[in-house]
Amino acid sequence: MIGPRIENPDGTLRPGMFIRAGIAVPTLHGAGVIPHATIGVGIFMAASLHATATLASCPYHEYQHSVFDRNLAHVDTTMVCEAGYYRLPAGPGLGVEPRASLWRYRMDA
Repeated sequence: MIGPRIENPDGTLRPGMFIRAGIAVPTLHGAGVIPHATIGVGIFMAASLHATATLASCPYHEYQHSVFDRNLAHVDTTMVCEAGYYRLPAGPGLGVEPRASLWRYRMDA
């Protein structure tokens, strides 16, 4: 095989192309995929988790404890990472909704 054996795509860099270019194409060429844990409040992370959960060839997803766990306080979601496993967000849309605290935080920044 020529090229990387593991791809680490970031859905926030090209969200419109994330599934096709970041996940589907590498798997078609025999590369594994471990998506990058997006740095944010959790909306892009929810989208990334939903997308990667559809792929049998994607057994892992990057986890950034210093960002993911802290920022869950600013969203309503069932999404969590415990004991090395993610629980997919449930509910309408992506299963994540910003709380009022997020808007106060952003306006104070």
